[in-house]
Amino acid sequence: MLATIYCQVVWDDTTPAARRTVEAHQVLYGYPRAVERRLARGETDLTGAITLVFPAVVQGLVRVRAFGIDGVPLGGEVLTTPLSGVHRLSVSMPRPGCTRSEVERLMRAIHPWTSGQLRRLLGWEALRLEHITQQTGKSLEQLQLLQRSAVLSEQVGVPVELLYGLGRAGLPLTLSGLARSSRVSRRRALDKAVASRWIPAPSQSTRVRHLERLSVMLRSSIWLRLLVHQQWSRWTQRELMTAVEFTTTTAMTLA
Repeated sequence: MLATIYCQVVWDDTTPAARRTVEAHQVLYGYPRAVERRLARGETDLTGAITLVFPAVVQGLVRVRAFGIDGVPLGGEVLTTPLSGVHRLSVSMPRPGCTRSEVERLMRAIHPWTSGQLRRLLGWEALRLEHITQQTGKSLEQLQLLQRSAVLSEQVGVPVELLYGLGRAGLPLTLSGLARSSRVSRRRALDKAVASRWIPAPSQSTRVRHLERLSVMLRSSIWLRLLVHQQWSRWTQRELMTAVEFTTTTAMTLA
């Protein structure tokens, strides 16, 4: 039995990506590292279309990736197994000339695994991070920093890129760690990240708005932790008083 994938490859502005190499790989995650086996390879036509045909796959995942002229994967999608029959797939790729900052280049490199959805980073385990490091040439520290940024972004509602810049500038990417930093230090860290081209430069109004939201969310987290601590202390105190009363009553009864 065969699997057939009709794939349409486009740039992020929806124009066809012609004459681009596309590959389908089977990926098996296991110890000590993931194993990847190429199933099919071809080149898109002038309309960005390509047909990939290979034997049906029953284990692991099937990753379809589109490459730039420099051999760097620019886009891709992941299909679950078992995979057989006919499938239609659309792959969107960012144009190479549009990525200038470090975080943009990093997102471009992992795009075949995320399809632009950074929420997928949240569930990545250490083994998968190491595999993607081997495939992209990016450092494990960068991927881990981007993953922590994505986790924190879910908690505070601030863009991943901004949090990546703060972490790249040396601030701890945890609620408690950022809460201990001042507004001035966070603003300076963001300025440093932009100047070093770790992140793209946002407009002044956007920068102020995101930093203000971060401050509000950090204050909220502090109050929440304080409330939980107070409730826990009251509960502990009640339990302690109950234990003392029980011990006293028991002692009096035995006496």
